[in-house]
Amino acid sequence: MGAADPVPGGGPWPRIWWVPTGAFHALPLHAAQCTRPDCDLPGCGAALDTVVSSYVPGFQTLAYARARAERRGLDADGSALLVAAPEEELPGVAAATRYAAGLLGAGEPLIGDAATREAVLAGLGGAAWAHFGCHAATDPAAPSGAVLHLPSGESLPVLDICRARPGTARLAFLAACGTARTSERLSDEAIHITSAFLLAGFPTAVGTLWEIDSTHADHVTRDFYGRAVGESGQGPALALHHSVRALRERIPERPHIWAAYVHAGA
Repeated sequence: MGAADPVPGGGPWPRIWWVPTGAFHALPLHAAQCTRPDCDLPGCGAALDTVVSSYVPGFQTLAYARARAERRGLDADGSALLVAAPEEELPGVAAATRYAAGLLGAGEPLIGDAATREAVLAGLGGAAWAHFGCHAATDPAAPSGAVLHLPSGESLPVLDICRARPGTARLAFLAACGTARTSERLSDEAIHITSAFLLAGFPTAVGTLWEIDSTHADHVTRDFYGRAVGESGQGPALALHHSVRALRERIPERPHIWAAYVHAGA
């Protein structure tokens, strides 16, 4: 299928769930494409023009996420926890977070010093939507040591995220560096910040495979929320899919930017 008409007849996009093992965890499988100008093999092209991709650590996690998605839905109701670094630290991130808050009908995000560990954990326990626009870090030697660096200067480790168990969780959007990156030593376990939100009970999450630029994160955040909770009402996987395709169209020669974003879960 070509990029101009990826879905014959305008039907729904087909979905695929990647369950990578070993070194494949580090690869952007959703961004695979043939770049040979003389290639005429049937169906050859780009994965982004063929399927909507999602990642899961395993089939049990996918079943767990699907069960919660069916019970809770993905409407933009319920409480929302939105966290962001201040503009002087990550330009564009706080503004994009406030934009998302407006679409979600949420109050003022926790920005800068307001995003304490206590406040974030209190909000996470009852959040339907969780959004983090901040820094993150992974530990190659111990994947359970991965943390979100909150704008207050405190840390939120993956173990605390897994223990949160929010009863109304719907979606987590993690606009931070490497939130879907796992340990090289324990690559088969797929333990990272994004999967921690799935284990906590969020049916679906958006993460990143490596470092991201705050300016492009601003564009992806705004585009994603506009699609996911705007008038079009696209599901999170499809919304991110189109957001990434839009970014690829703008900067096709820079896949290290647009291929960083991944959807995980149902």
